[in-house]
Amino acid sequence: EEMVRMWAVESYLGRWDGYIRVANNFYVHSDADGVFSMLPSGLDQTFSGRIEFFLVDPDTEPRSILFSRCMEVPSCRAMYTSALVEVRQVVRNLETADRAAALYQELRPSILADPRKENSIEDADASAHWLGDFLALQSQYLDQNLNEPPLAPTGLTATPGAGWIDLQWEQARTRGSNPVTGYVVLYRASGSEGYSEIPVDDP
Repeated sequence: EEMVRMWAVESYLGRWDGYIRVANNFYVHSDADGVFSMLPSGLDQTFSGRIEFFLVDPDTEPRSILFSRCMEVPSCRAMYTSALVEVRQVVRNLETADRAAALYQELRPSILADPRKENSIEDADASAHWLGDFLALQSQYLDQNLNEPPLAPTGLTATPGAGWIDLQWEQARTRGSNPVTGYVVLYRASGSEGYSEIPVDDP
């Protein structure tokens, strides 16, 4: 559960070079009872850009092994979804964007006066403004993901036989929190009007 909560924090805060996206900047610790904990490190790329909250296509957007496996298990996926909602509420309760903006205004004169600053004050202003916009968009994206249905399956092929037909398709992807739990095949005999339904439980 602690690992899943850590992954939720990483994805909601846009930490693109952490564990879930590139399996980077983390340690794994085992206590005396053999219980493993995952510890993040190297937080410099936090708030650096949006990453998909959920695993969509591992071929085009590979993710770390444990996170990928979690997305395949409904109970783990549900735990991760709940953790994302909890992280959003914590960010709101802490008034993160407003507090960061206020802190930046206190630091800005020192940044402006620093003769060795690596970036311009305009770049600093833009970065400070970006944080508020980023967190607002993250909340919107999460709402979309919570309500988005799975994508349609692809690669459908049909092989007819004597009184039967063999159907094959590629497993459907999902961009949201709702996992693919099964399919429904509708069929009707030639010349008939009504369709019959065949549930397929294996996703």
